[in-house]
Amino acid sequence: MNAAFSDNNINIKDINFLKVPDVLYPKDSFDYYLLSQKEYNYLSLMETEILKRLNIALVLKERKETKYFFRVFEYVKIMLEHLSLNENEKRSILYSSLTYDIGKIAISDEILFKPQRLNKHEYSIMKKHCHIGYSILANNLNVNSDILVTAAIVAKYHHERWDGAGYPEKLKGEQIPLSARIIAIADLFNALTSDRPYNKKLSIQEAINIIRQEEGKSLDPYLVQEFRENNLNEESIRKKYNSLFS
Repeated sequence: MNAAFSDNNINIKDINFLKVPDVLYPKDSFDYYLLSQKEYNYLSLMETEILKRLNIALVLKERKETKYFFRVFEYVKIMLEHLSLNENEKRSILYSSLTYDIGKIAISDEILFKPQRLNKHEYSIMKKHCHIGYSILANNLNVNSDILVTAAIVAKYHHERWDGAGYPEKLKGEQIPLSARIIAIADLFNALTSDRPYNKKLSIQEAINIIRQEEGKSLDPYLVQEFRENNLNEESIRKKYNSLFS
């Protein structure tokens, strides 16, 4: 048996394909944001630890490096800085960026890693990850948890479109939860600037142009405007977390 799995003290760094950084979650990001909030309490710590562990499961399933999801986390954090939300709402939305795709752990590798575009049947299966993610995070939830409820809502609705042409429920405009609208922009920007099976990554400016084109179509026009004005300032993120972009 692999030593990494020989007992309960699993060393995540021993899983080679994950390519985990020396510090899986830099303390000036996830934990710092949590600990800096006045509403910090033991339950919040446990909730965020659950989401972080689910994120590790998603990293293993999707064979992506932790830095892929950390970039989404950072983009969301920057967007939230310019929105009029209370700290509890911001924290809940921020940590939902770790698990919005958790439903993909139930999608077959043949579909998830297919190098070509999915056919109609395969795409219908892929879309089920939204409901699956919601079920993982919310079914039979016996605690009053804003963080886990928000994570479940984002998992279910992050593929809805502003124009009503999304899934799973074809919600339109402000019918779509704000949390899911925020994650949608960060997710799209990260996807466009990352290598994917059938698309090479775009430059930052090319990705920004596509985000602009999606204003009022798939994306909330107000949030896109906020995104454009603040431009997510990726260069400053690169300087601060350089290893996460190498």
